[in-house]
Order: sequence, then structure tokens, then C-alpha cells
Amino acid sequence: MTKGAASRSLAAELVGRIVRDGAYSNVVLRSATSKLSPPDRALVYADVYAVLRRRDAIDELIAGVSGRSVADIDPDLLDRLRVGVVELKVHNTPPHAAVDSIVGGVDNRGRRGFVNAVLRKLVGAAELPPPRLPDWIRSVLETDWGTVDAFEAASLADAPLAVRLRPGAPEVGNAVEGIAPARIIEDAATAGDLVRKGEATIADPASTAVGMAVEAAPGERILDMAAAPGGKTIHLRDAMEGTGLLVAADVHHRRLVSAARRVEDPWISWLLVDGTRPAFKPGSFDRVLLDAPCTGLGTLRRRPEIMHRIEPRSIDDLAKLQSRLLDAAIDLVRPGGRVVYSVCTVTAAETTGIVGPRGGRAPAGLPGADLGSGLMLRPDTTGTDGMFISVIDR
Repeated sequence: MTKGAASRSLAAELVGRIVRDGAYSNVVLRSATSKLSPPDRALVYADVYAVLRRRDAIDELIAGVSGRSVADIDPDLLDRLRVGVVELKVHNTPPHAAVDSIVGGVDNRGRRGFVNAVLRKLVGAAELPPPRLPDWIRSVLETDWGTVDAFEAASLADAPLAVRLRPGAPEVGNAVEGIAPARIIEDAATAGDLVRKGEATIADPASTAVGMAVEAAPGERILDMAAAPGGKTIHLRDAMEGTGLLVAADVHHRRLVSAARRVEDPWISWLLVDGTRPAFKPGSFDRVLLDAPCTGLGTLRRRPEIMHRIEPRSIDDLAKLQSRLLDAAIDLVRPGGRVVYSVCTVTAAETTGIVGPRGGRAPAGLPGADLGSGLMLRPDTTGTDGMFISVIDR
């Protein structure tokens, strides 16, 4: 097989799983490349993310050159062509190397001929425009906050590898200002070693900031109301030092089971619970963390496919759910307790629009923009994922 063909075939396969099967890019990339060499792993990551960030422009280019609608092209071949466009137009791979490595992974002479012909026409085709958010998302964010260019550029670029150091871990990596346990790790092998030893968890600094805002303490009764996939649950567990009561709840059974397996701590109580109708008495907890379902626009650096999955109605639908969940969370906290509301998105409807009427405030001591009712972290301002954090004191 031509050099690079296996890695580019894997990249095309993963593009198909993400675009058509609904997989999340950060999850499938991590699992599918875990045994690859660092150069091959980097190639697959770069190809997949570049396709996802520029998919509309790539498909338009393929359709123009091939004379076919992308809907009329075999899905497997379309994904290979998408990777080929990235190699030629984004990564500037020499044409002969790019074409040979893509064509070399095709298993049929006729299919190889088609891919070869399209790729060779693409060599002389127009360049791709820079990655861009869908127009409707740009419009929403411009209405909410003004100019969106810096946020767009930072959101459609690569995110650094980050971890949260667990108690007792060595002081490694580059510290993140204002988020003490967060570290940027330059080497994936180092990060993997820390995780295997139980000294760190993979987490963006913005997610670590959410856990810090809870200010969990040993002996307290705490509810993680939408706990899957479990990263913030581990943070709470570490802060509580395994004492008190930590309930990790979620409405999705499969995700809850997966999170419990990931965390592997029998002290934590994992419960299948509909957060809009929680089976707990009012005032049952000292603190409740509601990391609510949202549009996820703050995580585009790691999951760019999200911008193609959500629709304009998604914002309003999720805001209604977030309101119901937050009202339930507030009811579950004792007088003098605390609710922390967080969403990994940046729309006003899902952030200030939710917590403003409920007395939210920005947590103290963390980086980000104080919006009065909460704190906003963004890739263009704090170098983190986009995250909104609000504290509601009872």
C-alpha cells in the first residue's frame, strides 16, 4: 500500500462515522488512533478536523470538479475525496503524494479511476476559503455579543491538549492562569501516562473551572445532576476526599453506565434520574452542579461537527430544558447551599437568559468576562473552550 494510504483511509473512515453515523470526533479520534505512531496519529487528526471545519466548501469544490452532486457519490469515495481535498488544498501535500496515497486505499479499479480523475482535476482547482461558522450561527452570536470574527477563528482552530491534575500529582505541564489544577501538556504520551497512573484526567481548563466553582468540601452532600461522561464527577470526588455523599445522576442510561465504568469508584452513587423530575426531597443537598445539555458551541475546537448538527430551533428547545433543570436544581439545595449552572456554549439564550432571572452571579477567582449573572470563558479571550458558569446562592 502507498505510504500514508492507511492513515488517510482511516481518516476517511472516521469522517464517515462522524458525518453520517453521528459519532463525536473527539471520542472516535482518541480511540481509533491510540495505537498509531505519533506522526500517523497527527496526520489522521489533522485530516479529520480539517474536513469537518470546511466540509461545506470541500463538498462544493468536489461537486464542481466531478460534475456530480455529492449526494450521488458513493459515501466511502466521497469521504476519501474530502480527505484528498484537505491534503491538496489545506496541508499542501505534493500532488503526486496526495493522489497516490488516497487512490492507493481504494479497493476496486473502476472506483480508483474515478477518485484518481477527480483528485487530479482538483490539483488545479480554486483554493478553499478559511473555515467559517454557518451564517445563522454567526448571526445569532453577532446579535448577542457583537463581532464574532475572533471567536470564530479561535473556535475553528486546534485546541491544546489539557489535563486536570488530581491531588498529589506532580507539577507538570504549563499552568493555566487562574485555573490552578489545569495544565497544558505538549506531549500526548506524557498526558496518557498521567491518566494511566490516576494522576490526571483529560479536561479542558474551562471544565476544570466549573469544578472549582462548586467549591465542594469533604463531608458534604453533593449532586452532579447531569453527570455523564463523568469528568466533573471525578473533580467533585477529589475535592470531597471520598467523604460525604456524592450522587452522579443522568437521564441517559448508556452514558451513565459508561461514565460509571470510566470513573470506577464504588463510593459514588450513580443513579438514572430525569433531572426535570428528580426523585429527591427539596433541600436534600448542600450543593448541586448542573452542567446542562446545550448547543455545545464552546467546544467547536474539539467537536467542529456540532455546527452542522444543531439548528436554529435547537437554542430555544435547549433553553426551555435548561430552565426546567435549573428550577429543579434550585429546589434540591438547602438554604445556605449553592447551585452551579454551567453550559459549554456562548449563546445569550442559554447563558445569561437562563440565570439572570434566577439571581445568578459570576464565581469569584476565575478568569473570564463577568457578565453580571455569570462568567464567560471563550477560546479567543481565555484560550479555553467556551464555557458559561453561574453561581446561585440559596
